[in-house]
Amino acid sequence: MPVVISGNMPPALMIAPMNTLSATVVAPQPVRRWERFKIDVPIRVISWPEPLRVKMIEARGREISEGGMAVFAGLELRIGATVEVEFTPAYSGTPLRISAKVRNRNGYSYGVEFLQDTDTAQQQATRLRELLISATGCS
Repeated sequence: MPVVISGNMPPALMIAPMNTLSATVVAPQPVRRWERFKIDVPIRVISWPEPLRVKMIEARGREISEGGMAVFAGLELRIGATVEVEFTPAYSGTPLRISAKVRNRNGYSYGVEFLQDTDTAQQQATRLRELLISATGCS
């Protein structure tokens, strides 16, 4: 016989129908602020592990959204570090570079948030996003 629970339940939990032996708890999926687009493009990540010492490494952009991107880079970055992400469009010698902050990591996969604190930075982030999405054929 199914059990129906009503009343004051925390919004984070919903109880699914159950039989007399078990119950299933279903947690809601987190809602993201921006839509993500799968990409696979070559990029560069520039970091400053020490003052006056710059590291520039070839990396891959894996996903992009309005607020940031997922990056695979073979270097150690700490959460909270400020880096620059650089992409050179095909048939162009001029790279596009934007500052970003490392927000999370899993091994050498990093989530970086674009720093869009000025109009120029917002325009650069928009341009980078458009170029990377078009480079992969996403719509």
